[in-house]
Amino acid sequence: MYRHFFFITCFLFSTPSFAVEAIQFSVTPDKSTLRFEATQNGAVVSGTFTHFNADIAFHPENLSESAVTVVIDTQNIAMSYAEAANTLPEEEWFNSESFPSATLKTQSFTKIDETHFTADAILTIKRI
Repeated sequence: MYRHFFFITCFLFSTPSFAVEAIQFSVTPDKSTLRFEATQNGAVVSGTFTHFNADIAFHPENLSESAVTVVIDTQNIAMSYAEAANTLPEEEWFNSESFPSATLKTQSFTKIDETHFTADAILTIKRI
């Protein structure tokens, strides 16, 4: 009787965890791009934030533990429309002098199919 109880107790406290941990990823700056599109005077203009960093933990089998936080340098912008690139860091837009970074932080992920996912995220610009 006691042997069985001991075996069950040990088994209960030593069962392996079957949860899949999110995998940490790093950004390789020279191989990574953060792009955006906007409409300026009725025309679509594209651009990139040339300096950013991201903390990425993701696993397709554990979306609830997956998370991404991206910190974007709002002072370094490259765009196809030079006037817009020069205007965005100014006070009425990003106000990069007072708020040098913006942050994107995921809230949740949704699986679309085996290789595609969407994320709900909050983008904070000028601490708003």
